[in-house]
Amino acid sequence: MTSTRRRVGPSSERLFWAGSLVAFAIAGMFASARFAGQTVSAASTCDISTVDWGYEVELSPGTGAYSLAGTRFDRVPPGCAGARAVIVYRDDQQVQHRSEVVLVAGLVDQLADEVWTAHSLTRASWGIVSGT
Repeated sequence: MTSTRRRVGPSSERLFWAGSLVAFAIAGMFASARFAGQTVSAASTCDISTVDWGYEVELSPGTGAYSLAGTRFDRVPPGCAGARAVIVYRDDQQVQHRSEVVLVAGLVDQLADEVWTAHSLTRASWGIVSGT
């Protein structure tokens, strides 16, 4: 009797989508830091690096691809709570949508269906509006 060992791992499709979501997160965090550095007022007490935020990602019926459907802010420290922020959503070529929000813990900026289903939104960045 012979024994055959076979290594079983995640499917290539799962690896592709997992890699895509990681790429979304890394690109967004980098872009957010760069964007926020340009918009934060010198008098602001908000340290944006302490804000925990992430993407809402869904399969778009309009494009057949995964798209950002919004952003969520899980932890907003007291120095940032109540600050006005701008969130910019992009596809591979250009900005497709801007949202203005007031930061609070638990905030979800859910895009309207016609925005996220019409484009394959791949990046989001945000920053505090100067003067807040």
